[in-house]
Amino acid sequence: MKVHIDKKTVLTTQLYFDDETKKAVYATAPYTDHPGWEENSQNSDDFIFDESGIFAIARQGEGYLAAINPGIDI
Repeated sequence: MKVHIDKKTVLTTQLYFDDETKKAVYATAPYTDHPGWEENSQNSDDFIFDESGIFAIARQGEGYLAAINPGIDI
């Protein structure tokens, strides 16, 4: 995610899904066509993972609805 503070300042970060949600997503196509995603994408294996980057998420139909409110100290 990139947040533009002004015309010169851009903050870049990563956003995360909880591991259970990722596991459910990776069990569907097209991810099932490329096995190994689930083993290589655990939050605990990401050296910059921070719990505050996890989305608030809810199942909606066949997909998901996610929201996050980033706090920015300037």
